[in-house]
Amino acid sequence: MKSKTITVKLSPELGRNLERLSARLRKTKSVVVRLAIEELLRQPGAETKLSAFEVLSEFAGSLSGLDEDVSYNSKHLNAYGLSSDK
Repeated sequence: MKSKTITVKLSPELGRNLERLSARLRKTKSVVVRLAIEELLRQPGAETKLSAFEVLSEFAGSLSGLDEDVSYNSKHLNAYGLSSDK
């Protein structure tokens, strides 16, 4: 899965603290921020519920060679549920 890039504005003090912590842990600032977010999301009540679309969004529109109206035109459902060996 492709990583998502974000931009965060930090106060000067928070920026200095992040730099010191990343140096002490010998990790990049990105890794330290990612670890902090992951820890926050593990806290009770922080669960995120994703919709089916959010889970599968990277696959939306990924099929090629199909009619453009396959998702809404009922003519594509004529043989729906029928076995191909009948």
